[in-house]
Amino acid sequence: MSGLSRRHLLAGTAGLVTLTAGCLGDGGLATSPGPAGDGENATDDDDADDNDVGDDATENDDPLESTTVTFQHGDRPEDPTVDLLTSEDQADRWVSDRSIAADTVSEFVDETDFEEAGVIALEAGANTTCYEMAVESVGLEDETVTVRAEVTETGGEDQLCAQQLTAVGALVRASVDAEQPSSISATIVDADGTEHGRGANVSSGSASASVSKSVSTNRSEGESGSDGDSGTDTGSD
Repeated sequence: MSGLSRRHLLAGTAGLVTLTAGCLGDGGLATSPGPAGDGENATDDDDADDNDVGDDATENDDPLESTTVTFQHGDRPEDPTVDLLTSEDQADRWVSDRSIAADTVSEFVDETDFEEAGVIALEAGANTTCYEMAVESVGLEDETVTVRAEVTETGGEDQLCAQQLTAVGALVRASVDAEQPSSISATIVDADGTEHGRGANVSSGSASASVSKSVSTNRSEGESGSDGDSGTDTGSD
C-alpha cells in the first residue's frame, strides 16, 4: 500500500472515531454534570431550603409557652382550687402556706421570671396517696390561658396506697408573648369524676368558682352564681 493511501485510511478512521464519540455525547452517555445550581436536583434543594424556612417560622408562631410541675401535700382542700400567682413573694407564700416540701416545687418558683410569666396553681383532694394532678392541656383562647387537668390514680392494682386525705396539685408556668397572662380559665376533674370550672384574672386577684355535678360545667350559669342543683362558691383563697 502506498504512503498516500495509508494516510487517507488513517485520516478516515480518525474521523469515524470522532463522529462516534460525538454521537455518544449527544446520547447522554458521555455528558458531564453542569455547575452547581443547574438541573432538577438543584431546584429540589432550593425548594427544600424554602420549606425549611417556612417550617421554622410556623414553629415559632405559638405565643404561649408553658411548663408544669406536680406535687402532693397533706392539707386536703374541700373543693378544687385555682390561683394565678403573679410575683415570687406571692408564689413563695402559696407554697409555704401548704407546707409543700418538694424541692422541685421550690426550684420551679425560683426559676420563674415573673416579669415574663405567671404561675397557675391547681389543687384538688384525694383519699389516698396514689393520686396525682395530671395536666391534660394548656391553651390560649381570646387572650385567656386555658388549662384542663384531672385527678388520676397512679400505680397498678398491686400497689399499696396509704389511706389518708391528700392534696394533689400542679403548678403551670405560663407566658403569652413573653408576658404574664392577664386571665385564666381552668377545668379540674376531681377524683369522683366531677368537673369544676375556675377562673382568675390579674386585676381582681381572686378566683371565682363554679361546681357542677354533671360531666360538663355550664360556664354562663356558673358566672351568674346559679348552677341548678349543683353547689357554687365564689371567693379567694
